[in-house]
Amino acid sequence: MAMRRSWRAGAQDADPAGAWAEGLANAFVRLDFEGPRGAPFAGVIDQADLGDLKLSRVRASAHGVWRRAEHARSARADLVFVNLQVAGVGVTAQGGRERRTAPFDLAVADTLAPFAIAHREPFELICAGLPRALAPPELMARGGVALSRTPAAREIARLLLGCAGLALNPASTPTAAAAAARCFLDLLASAADSLDEAPVRGLTAAHVRDYIGQNFRDATLSAARAARAFGVSERHIQKLLAGGGASFGETLAGLRLEAAAQALAAGGGSVAQIAYECGFSDLSTFHRAFKARFGETPAAYRAARVRLPPLAVRSTP
Repeated sequence: MAMRRSWRAGAQDADPAGAWAEGLANAFVRLDFEGPRGAPFAGVIDQADLGDLKLSRVRASAHGVWRRAEHARSARADLVFVNLQVAGVGVTAQGGRERRTAPFDLAVADTLAPFAIAHREPFELICAGLPRALAPPELMARGGVALSRTPAAREIARLLLGCAGLALNPASTPTAAAAAARCFLDLLASAADSLDEAPVRGLTAAHVRDYIGQNFRDATLSAARAARAFGVSERHIQKLLAGGGASFGETLAGLRLEAAAQALAAGGGSVAQIAYECGFSDLSTFHRAFKARFGETPAAYRAARVRLPPLAVRSTP
């Protein structure tokens, strides 16, 4: 029989951030939490405990959570979270890899290792908590999958949402909730291969460039991965882009460098943080590529463009 619980935090609480941190710990695992500074916070977690599978719907204001090394070392269970983005855009970082999730995308977080999940805007997601033994190996190896990329994959995401909705619905019978849980797990097992099923008809260079534009922040992005996503050969991907005068790698690097330049000019984050957020996995490679493109180092580029606010001058009485 499904056990359903809810946790809420918001204006009704004397300490909304503290209430949310407590709710996260009760619903999931021990996590550090940082909410929006100077802004009101609100969030709700609805959860259905279906034995080996716990399905949760999380709706909340922008915030970040961290699973620290000391948390992972004290873990009592070998638990994996698979998050299905419903609204907003999230970033999941673990093991030196970052995965950006748009609606319909999946990201994996292993509780036996440190991870961070950040949302810079209000969001909604479905979180599936399950033992590692039930987590599809291919999904674990990839760290997630972009189900938003193709029509067939989006249908899998919709079915996952439907199963979760049925399990979380208080009006669902125990039999229906159990069937929804089994269906959810079966769909997860096929999700990692969903982008390899069929080629995209009428594929053009614009499709490929759009795909790169949506995924360039992922450090694992490659022409081979794009070929798998569209169900064509890597040679076909390169041939499509050749007409525009830039290869897959050149197009990818250009987008990453432009994004890094914009972030540096805005003054936010360290150079290393910006490099990794823009898809570079090696800092020295980023420095060389940036200087070749813009004629100066990232630090010099930012220093020449960021204007510090004037110092406040106190008047003496």
